[in-house]
Order: sequence, then structure tokens, then C-alpha cells
Amino acid sequence: MAPKIVDQSTQFLQSVSKGRLAALIALLVVAAVGFGTLIFWNTRPDFQVLFSNLSTEDAGDMVQKLKEKKIPYELSYGGTAVLVPREQVYDLRLAMATEGLPKGGGVGFEVFDRTNLGTTDFVQKLNYQRALQGELTRTIKTVQGN
Repeated sequence: MAPKIVDQSTQFLQSVSKGRLAALIALLVVAAVGFGTLIFWNTRPDFQVLFSNLSTEDAGDMVQKLKEKKIPYELSYGGTAVLVPREQVYDLRLAMATEGLPKGGGVGFEVFDRTNLGTTDFVQKLNYQRALQGELTRTIKTVQGN
């Protein structure tokens, strides 16, 4: 059976013109690459955001905890977002919360250290509100001993 298939294949290859043979080989290569890419994407875990808008300290602490637990992760948005496999997101959020992460590093009155000439009154009031919230957060954390 096998020699018959080999004979038929060689006859077919000899009867096909070189242009068609090159096209057939190119088609097979493209199909193989496409199939390999599909397998690669299918076996790669689907990552979802665990936490975003993190300070570098919080992101570093989370990465350290994920490394300790041997959980795959990715950093995105310039290191301010941590992504983990989709099926572990909620469990990890709870686990990180019990460990006090993210701690949050709110912005206080240092927001006014940078002056911007085009700042409107609305933006100034908004920045003042953010500064008050950040200072209040810092004060509560120091009182609680965090």
C-alpha cells in the first residue's frame, strides 16, 4: 500500500509544472505556519486585568507575590497594570486584598507642585479635591498603622 502511494506521488510531482509545484509548496508552507500560529494562540492563557492604575511600588509588590505563588502574569500600560490568567482573576483579587495589596499611593498636595498656565478654575478645584482625598487617605493609613 505504501509503495503504491509513493509511486503515485512521484508521478503526480513529475507531471506538475515547476510553477504549479512552487505554488503548491508555498501553499503548504503557509498552511503549516497558519496552523502553528493557531495552536500557539490557542495554548496561550487568556490574560485579564487583575489591577490597573497601580503605583510602581504596588505593582512590584504584586509581581513579587505572584512570583512566590508561581502564577503567570504580564505587565502592561507601562507597568501600571498587572494581568493574570482569566480563571484566576477573582481568587487573586481576594488573595491580594487579604495581603493588603494594593496599598494605594494617593496624590496629595504635591499635585500643585507643577504649575500649568492653561489650567481652568474647574481643573484647579478638581485637583484640590483630589489633593484633599489623597491627604485624607494618607492620614487614615498612618492612624491605622498601615
